[in-house]
Amino acid sequence: MKDLPVRITTSQFAAIHKLNKRTLHYYDEIGLFSPKVKGENGYRYYELSQSVELENILMLKELNMSIEEIRNYLKAPSSQVFAALADTKLEQLECEIKRLQHTKKILSRKRQQLLLCSTIKDSQISIVEAPREYLLISGPLCGEWNVETLMKHLGQAWDMTQYKVGCGSYISLKKPANKKSRLN
Repeated sequence: MKDLPVRITTSQFAAIHKLNKRTLHYYDEIGLFSPKVKGENGYRYYELSQSVELENILMLKELNMSIEEIRNYLKAPSSQVFAALADTKLEQLECEIKRLQHTKKILSRKRQQLLLCSTIKDSQISIVEAPREYLLISGPLCGEWNVETLMKHLGQAWDMTQYKVGCGSYISLKKPANKKSRLN
């Protein structure tokens, strides 16, 4: 007589794999991973043998693959298909790393500028030594000048992320309120 496979409830199967049972419900609803048996009571029952398949899906998800990418891979898994997916993901990660490093650089610079500005007193003039820096000097704007024209010019002259760091200034809130310090 053949032993029947042990059936496990969704909650039990989720606990074994350290998942929320709603994740298993979602995977079932979208057809990515379904239980072996659905009881007459509507309950889902998994078999332990399904653990390998689920862990494979979770590993692919951990590699930042979308549900659609996982679904496509599972239709025809092979080492070549996985290698191609891995190459694509590695490229995406490199781009994301560069973007995050750039964001970190901008945040660090903005933070330094803010800290510097918070230490400067009105009318204070200081000479400070700073690291060498190259500045973009752009020609005069032709025609009527306005913010839209300036932004368009900057967009053509610079990478947009460049001028986010380099344009702007800080002024004391007291200056605009003080009529004596207004420019004539």
